[in-house]
Amino acid sequence: MREDLKRQAAERAVEFVESGMVVGLGFGSTARYAVERIAQRLSLDAVAEGIETEQQLAFLTKHGCPFGQGYYFSFPVGAGEIATMLAGRSARTYARRAAGAERAAVIAR
Repeated sequence: MREDLKRQAAERAVEFVESGMVVGLGFGSTARYAVERIAQRLSLDAVAEGIETEQQLAFLTKHGCPFGQGYYFSFPVGAGEIATMLAGRSARTYARRAAGAERAAVIAR
């Protein structure tokens, strides 16, 4: 029930967001609900930033966020290295060896 109230509060607040506004969302589930609703209103896909752990990725996947970036997938790389990473891979995913394990990152739908 508490999550339902948070979702309702976020959805109601988003109704007041207008073009050109800067919105401070904070963090937590209410912020997540607001971002989801804003993305729906604008027909956009939300991209999660700062994914660092498998648990964070699992949480986002469970809650329907198909796009993300962060150190879990790769440390920042230059344009030349990203081109090399993507060469020979599908447009949908790339894999990078990190700490002895393969990790895949969705880069396009």
